[in-house]
Amino acid sequence: GSLLGGGVRSAASRWVQRMVGGSAEEDATLPQRGVFSLESGLEALPYALADHLSSGGVRYETAVRSLHRSPHAGGDADTASWRVRFSRDAGGASLDEERFDALVWAAPLPELLRCTDAVSADFAPLEEVSYPPVSVVAMGFPRDRVEHPLDGFGLLVPEAEATPRGGCRSLGTLFSSSVFPHRAPEGRVLLTTFVGGTRNPELAGASDEEVFEAAHHDLRYLLGAYDPPVFQRRMHWPRAIPQYHVGYGGVKDAIDQIEADAPGLHLAGNYRSGVSVGDAAESGNEAARRIAERVA
Repeated sequence: GSLLGGGVRSAASRWVQRMVGGSAEEDATLPQRGVFSLESGLEALPYALADHLSSGGVRYETAVRSLHRSPHAGGDADTASWRVRFSRDAGGASLDEERFDALVWAAPLPELLRCTDAVSADFAPLEEVSYPPVSVVAMGFPRDRVEHPLDGFGLLVPEAEATPRGGCRSLGTLFSSSVFPHRAPEGRVLLTTFVGGTRNPELAGASDEEVFEAAHHDLRYLLGAYDPPVFQRRMHWPRAIPQYHVGYGGVKDAIDQIEADAPGLHLAGNYRSGVSVGDAAESGNEAARRIAERVA
């Protein structure tokens, strides 16, 4: 699928953030960035990274079970190593362990909270971060069977349309093949609709039939896509985009304090400085810079 470049403060990511959860903290001093895409989708990024690592440097289908911090023999607290316990079986009955001088945690925060019982730092503020569920519905239509010209980025469904009178249940729709023409065959259009979020979390987890009907109802009503789609697919995210509600600066401060209290542990991801792919990648780059300075 397509990727939204920029950040929660850029037009594209701010647009999606508003769809999923509403408000987002803004910083007008940051540069505005555009939209980009990868032809093979998001998976191209981790695969490219894996290709550049040494043989055996990537473990697939492996779950981290716990993190532990242990001082080196005769060393001070700041030079402690990290023990990572992990398993390759679903139940975690068989555990392996390896040691590392530094860790970058790039998974969602709820997974971090599950692994840090033995780490001396206050993770409680991170429990307040909300990840509402979202279903993403891709639908394809013949171009001549959609009345709207689709001459834009997409649409948001305002609260006024989510009433019994309007009957809309989706959050909004991206005109995917308008933004990225190679997303649909000649003569077809691809529309990507978001369902759920903080407005309607129950619908995000409903059956395929109900979610497809909710999405198509709104496309009929808002865009004039009356015919059944010639293509449809649903992707469900039980925890989608972390919500940057008012006061989220306290979460960022807590992350800074965790890294200070647990040297060698670095947090990176879309909860750090923005929800876009670009912001998440930059948080990883920043973690790498801090590690390089620490071990230099």
